[in-house]
Amino acid sequence: MMFELVESLAVSVQQRLAVGMASVPGDHPMLADHFPGAIHLPGSWSVELAAQIAGPLIEECLGPGDERWALLAMVGAATFPAPCPVPVRLRITAQLDRLEAAHAVVHTQVRRNDDDVVTMRGRLVFTLRHARPEWGRAVSARRERVSRWKQRPP
Repeated sequence: MMFELVESLAVSVQQRLAVGMASVPGDHPMLADHFPGAIHLPGSWSVELAAQIAGPLIEECLGPGDERWALLAMVGAATFPAPCPVPVRLRITAQLDRLEAAHAVVHTQVRRNDDDVVTMRGRLVFTLRHARPEWGRAVSARRERVSRWKQRPP
């Protein structure tokens, strides 16, 4: 569901860098009980939004013809240096650190766009898998979603 919050994505294979924007509305139903009266973005949402930006970066860095998918396997580290009240617009960066045969490591950062305060830093580990035939609809939906994100620059 976090992918619904992503608005845009830009990927530079040469720099091994992706930048995305996401908006989290203050009235999102899943936030109703997260600090009532002073709603804040859950840390798990920051991690998932960062993974949504990092996955396409990894997949593009694999190169043409490599049809593996980057799936979040582990949160190697995550720190949350500042709170993130909502509603909020976020700038999410992902820097590919290591790309190996079976996995990739990406350093991520989430910033509040209005004041540039870092609200999450993380190291995410992805496993690289070939799509299974039964993933067909999910793969098509993901390709369409990422294509839409790229049509709107961050």
